[in-house]
Amino acid sequence: MNNKNCLVIFCKNPDTQKVKTRLAKEIGKEKAVEIYKKILDEIITKNKNSDYDLILYIKGDENYFSKYNLLTKQQVEGDLGKKMLTCFEDELKNYDKVVIVGSDMPEIDTKMIDNVFKKLDEFKLVFGPAYDGGYYLIAQKKPLDVFIDKWSHANVMRQTLDIALNKKYKFYLLEEKRDIDTKNDLEYYDEFNY
Repeated sequence: MNNKNCLVIFCKNPDTQKVKTRLAKEIGKEKAVEIYKKILDEIITKNKNSDYDLILYIKGDENYFSKYNLLTKQQVEGDLGKKMLTCFEDELKNYDKVVIVGSDMPEIDTKMIDNVFKKLDEFKLVFGPAYDGGYYLIAQKKPLDVFIDKWSHANVMRQTLDIALNKKYKFYLLEEKRDIDTKNDLEYYDEFNY
């Protein structure tokens, strides 16, 4: 731990885990894996040498990630909400602020993450809403359970915000962005043409 803030990327070993399954149905598994690797590499590269620490929370063995020379930790078992809450609980013991992102939105860069850390000075939570109804980013300065039980549907963000509102947590919403889950999403990211 070199810094007071941390960015966590949730990711899977693309050599041993299924990745981008919806996209793979449309463009083929091999091409989907290639795109996943490219997005993940881009997010890591953009954030590796920053004023915050970078940790990879991985699923699968860590061999694939050794090339990045970053701290890796295994995701806990359970649904995505349990995985994220456990991550916040663990990392906020060592850091003042933690941002969690997935590995399917290539626009995540230091400018965005630095802005999120600043927003956490005023808000308890920061969310990056995704075009498909989910979210590509969540940030906290103390572990808050705002996680739903069922994932991968168009109301994930809305249901999560309802929990935050019911618990009276002050939150900030970043600009809505499109993560890459389908062939249609690729149209918004020219660098991933296939």
